[in-house]
Amino acid sequence: MLIFISKIIIRIIIAWLALAFGFWLILASNMGPAYLPEVMNGALDIWIRFTMIGVAALIWIATPVWFFWSSARCSYNSYRAYKRIKSTNTPR
Repeated sequence: MLIFISKIIIRIIIAWLALAFGFWLILASNMGPAYLPEVMNGALDIWIRFTMIGVAALIWIATPVWFFWSSARCSYNSYRAYKRIKSTNTPR
């Protein structure tokens, strides 16, 4: 049971770090003047900003999906192991 809880806690920490990185990307996409004003007369700036917002959105969508999928898979594997151990210990 301790291994299962530690896996969930590690997944929560990883998910929190990924969501924090996505939030930082959203903040970074809106800060400061144009990134490369001398390239393409500043027109490249919009592509950099939208790319950062897109990557942040993908991170925010993928992280909860990954967290719930991996937690469900870990729970199911723990249940199967528990059921296998329980079935071998029951007298016939």
